[in-house]
Amino acid sequence: MTFSKFSDSNWASWASWAKILIITALSYAIESLVPALGASMLAILLGMALSAWRPPASTKPAKQISGQLLKIGIVFLGFGLSFAKLQAVGLKVYLVLIPVVAVALLSARYLGRWMGIESRSALLVGMGTAICGGSAIAAAAPIVEAEDSEIAFAITTIFLYNTLALFLFPLLGAWLGYGDQNFGLFAGAAINDTSSVVAAGFAFSEAAGTTATIVKMARTLLIVPVCLGLVAARYQQASAQLADGQETKAGLCAQARRLFPSFIAYFLLAVLASSLLPLPTWLLAGFKLLARLTMIAALAGVGLAVDLRQLRRAGSQSIILGGFCWALVIVTASLAIHFFYS
Repeated sequence: MTFSKFSDSNWASWASWAKILIITALSYAIESLVPALGASMLAILLGMALSAWRPPASTKPAKQISGQLLKIGIVFLGFGLSFAKLQAVGLKVYLVLIPVVAVALLSARYLGRWMGIESRSALLVGMGTAICGGSAIAAAAPIVEAEDSEIAFAITTIFLYNTLALFLFPLLGAWLGYGDQNFGLFAGAAINDTSSVVAAGFAFSEAAGTTATIVKMARTLLIVPVCLGLVAARYQQASAQLADGQETKAGLCAQARRLFPSFIAYFLLAVLASSLLPLPTWLLAGFKLLARLTMIAALAGVGLAVDLRQLRRAGSQSIILGGFCWALVIVTASLAIHFFYS
């Protein structure tokens, strides 16, 4: 009987891995042929479609695999960032980026509360809008213990506005009269996902695309302080429960250890390694590809584990919230550029 249980558990895990790997390969191949169809979004949709067509006995293996892959993907992402690259735009860029992140997170929280959206869903939409789309959502999800349906809906919302940004931002840049540098700042500060930042930036000009990419890297580094802030908020909540007698001191210490996101520490170490060590170009390129594939695989697992009934109940509210947050980010970025770079 023990062997049977072991075999069933192993089979479910291997089956989930097989589905995830097939979906990852298919999504990456389709994106290579049609770049406008983002692999991250495709992976979620294909995972959801497969789960709806052949519902698994349990979504637990897919959830566990996707959770681990999300963390690994964030660590690999760190190798694509370095302090040397950020020198091209300087620390002054944070005079634009910090207001953008603050406005996105605060608007998601308070507008989400006003609209009656569950706080975790609103936070994930805010994270994706504030920092770097799916990567920021992936970083925050394990800290706030988000459901797979909440992750999927947040990424769906972000993808919708990423697609719109590809067409909207070059027109906005021309209308606002931006030169190459200011448009690069604008795109890097206000477009959610890195792939859309690069596409919109280079659609404007090569110089704008280069600037936009570097600004986006600077923005991605804000994952670290924001996620640590989320950990501090969760710890404060647990401390309040201790004061009310709902939590023991031993339980509080255990929760603090559990809440601290070790993958964020590894992400920071990866950034430091990329900044301080003479890593060869081929190795950095390999880490970049691994980060991309790992994130696609993680989102395939999210799609496989999504509860479609919960997703339908979420309705269009998250999309509306994402639209409001993004509009405020665009206005904030343009005003900050006007004040600090004009």
